[in-house]
Amino acid sequence: MEATPDPTKSRVLDSLFDAWASSRNSVNRGLSEPTEAVQRAMWSAFGTWCIRNNINAAKLTAVDLGKYLRSREGSVPASELTPRYAWRLVNLIDRVLNFAVSRQGRAPNRAAGELFESDSELKHANAESMEPLPDYLSDSQDQALVAFLEASVPKDSIPSALWQTIRNRTGVALQRGAGLTPLEIRMLKVSSVFMDLDTTQGPWKVRAPTTGSVQAHDAPVARWARPLLTYWMQLRSDLGIPGDWLLPSTKSGKPWGKTAQFDSVADVFESAGLSGLKGGSYRLRHTFAVRQLARPECTEEKVAEWMGIDAKEMSRYRGILMTPVDVV
Repeated sequence: MEATPDPTKSRVLDSLFDAWASSRNSVNRGLSEPTEAVQRAMWSAFGTWCIRNNINAAKLTAVDLGKYLRSREGSVPASELTPRYAWRLVNLIDRVLNFAVSRQGRAPNRAAGELFESDSELKHANAESMEPLPDYLSDSQDQALVAFLEASVPKDSIPSALWQTIRNRTGVALQRGAGLTPLEIRMLKVSSVFMDLDTTQGPWKVRAPTTGSVQAHDAPVARWARPLLTYWMQLRSDLGIPGDWLLPSTKSGKPWGKTAQFDSVADVFESAGLSGLKGGSYRLRHTFAVRQLARPECTEEKVAEWMGIDAKEMSRYRGILMTPVDVV
């Protein structure tokens, strides 16, 4: 017999998800709002089932997980329990539970792994795409942004007060045109920029710094982004900004803050006529990735090298088709 749901237990399970979601949003690949809402609903349904069936989620077994999946059969929508959906569900439960036990210093829960090993179809159901599709700019949005950034190079000198506008647009151009992360953008140095004025000698590039476990790596700069970068480099010199931060927060050379840089992307989107977009910084990086992967000569390994990530992470972009653009 199912037990009456206990509000206290429900709050505890909700807090586990909140802690896990917060941890995801604090690292490079955060959860978009739609993704978090879907995953929260999946976790909530699982938590309700555990409470009603007197299942201790912390001591979940493979048998329990199998029973839960069978309980989802016939639910609305009818197609909910496809092998791929079941994989996502089990994977989510595994990640949240083991995030909790890792914080408590306990041994990991093996329920998901044991269930996968006993069910080959379930184990390989999501092999082609281990993560939700990333947010990226549509063709029309991307074309509008690139056109706006190309037109942002002043023809004449500009008032000193507008220097931050050029900095903001240069930052967006480098994220979209070189695939950099927000942290890499903030940590770029003047010495990170390599401008080869002889196009026969190869592409321009920026050297992204070491961040966490990601080593320093070189990323090519798209042709359309180079004039704006050139203008900014000269403007920065003319303003006499001290220090080596490429995109400083102030004229005194202080480093650019996380929130200020995030807000600057939203401001550039708004100025380019792209209102209502969230997750802008990573949306730019993902757009860079899918654009380059559409080029026949660009392998997943090459684009992963430009982005400073493992080639296996490129699988999340498969199936997203966009018109390629030049980067060299």
